[in-house]
Amino acid sequence: MIKYIIGRLFGAIPTLFIIAVIGFVIMELPAGDYVTRYIAELEASGQTGVREQAATLRDRYNLDKPAPERFFDWISRFVQGDFGESFIYNKPVRDLIGPRLAMTFLLSTFAFLLSWGIGIPIGIYSATHQYSRSDNLFTVIAFLGLGLPAFLIALLLLVVGWKLTGEVLTGLFSSFQFRFTTHEFTKYQTKNSPSHNI
Repeated sequence: MIKYIIGRLFGAIPTLFIIAVIGFVIMELPAGDYVTRYIAELEASGQTGVREQAATLRDRYNLDKPAPERFFDWISRFVQGDFGESFIYNKPVRDLIGPRLAMTFLLSTFAFLLSWGIGIPIGIYSATHQYSRSDNLFTVIAFLGLGLPAFLIALLLLVVGWKLTGEVLTGLFSSFQFRFTTHEFTKYQTKNSPSHNI
């Protein structure tokens, strides 16, 4: 068993490498690069000295080097835990992943416990009441759950939750903590707009 698992892990390495190559090639296909678009956005917003910033970014991310060299440089950094820096948050990606991994683990654990907490009792009931109406109903629901895409089921549950509670239940936390309706937002914008303060 251990040999099988080790073999599968080693077999995944070529697959991951091929996926990385395909992803890198797709990112290289469009004309130009992200720095060019990023600098264009900064210039459009009226910022100065962006050309010097572009040269710094190109040197930092080795954008002036050939694509194969940049790919293996990226792979070597990735293996060492250097995932680059986020242009949006201006923080290392590694620092941004940590809190999100905790939330992902929380959601995955909750989904695991919920699915087992519902599935095991229903499975036991269906086994002890085989071919009954309840068993047939649970079987139909199970086939629907397997056949329908997960995103469609999520949308249906959102609609049901909205119909029952009157709240749009999106996100991990309750919307009662973030009551900021469109009307309130409009009033806030009007109140704080420059024309209002003149």
